[in-house]
Amino acid sequence: MADHNFLYKVLGWSALPRAFTFGLTLLSFPLMVRELGAGEYGVMVYLTSITGLLELVAGFGVSAAVGKAMAECRANQPKKTKLVLRNWFALQLWVCLLSALPSIVVGYFLLQFSFQNRPLELGLFALVLLTMYVSVFVSFARAAMSSMLAYRQLAVLDTLESVVRSAGWLLVGLHFQSVWALACAGLFTAVVAMCVSGFSLLRLFRQQLSTQEPDEQRVPDRKAMLRQSAGFMALSLGTRTYQSLPVLMAGRMLGFEITGIWGAFTKVAEILSLPFTIVGN
Repeated sequence: MADHNFLYKVLGWSALPRAFTFGLTLLSFPLMVRELGAGEYGVMVYLTSITGLLELVAGFGVSAAVGKAMAECRANQPKKTKLVLRNWFALQLWVCLLSALPSIVVGYFLLQFSFQNRPLELGLFALVLLTMYVSVFVSFARAAMSSMLAYRQLAVLDTLESVVRSAGWLLVGLHFQSVWALACAGLFTAVVAMCVSGFSLLRLFRQQLSTQEPDEQRVPDRKAMLRQSAGFMALSLGTRTYQSLPVLMAGRMLGFEITGIWGAFTKVAEILSLPFTIVGN
């Protein structure tokens, strides 16, 4: 494929779903924040800031490392892409299982950090933490599909995920004005995205399932995979800390209304950066 045709294809598949959902987000997000209130929305912003830090351990950089590994395999050994993906998925699964207990313990102590302001329910935190773990696998699938240049599947995933998320915000704003409803809507969106991305990956690698040769079933180098993942995790450590810690400090010292306003303006800035996101892809 010519370079300019490739560029047009990427821009097209990136722009169409985002342009379609741009109006939905502009309608649903302000309505949800207005009806829910800055304080209740601030609770969700605070909890997602905690899980944003915990995701460093839960994901361990595997979703970024698998993108690099899959891209190299697609270019040099395309028949082994299914095997490489399976090995990295097994690593991601084990990392998530082993990090579950430490994440719960660390999250509990971070929740205690906020008790001077307002006690937060452990059940609500558990719901947000579960959403975070589901999102880890969605990020894993996105990275794999991007490396395989599956822009059409990514466009479908982005569109469906945005529509479901906007529908959840509308339901919260119109009928269920509570932070629990917002957390449930987030979990449902993440589960739908995980199912769609998993189904897309299965279809994408159906050909590899039939062409995989028996002698290619070798034992993966787990230590090398962990080193690569840890390197990607270290790259995102500073950025993630810079994003989450100020929100946690503001929530403790100034209250959840401030974190709600902070999170709302951050989301508005993210919406307005749509053209840069499209070109960035």
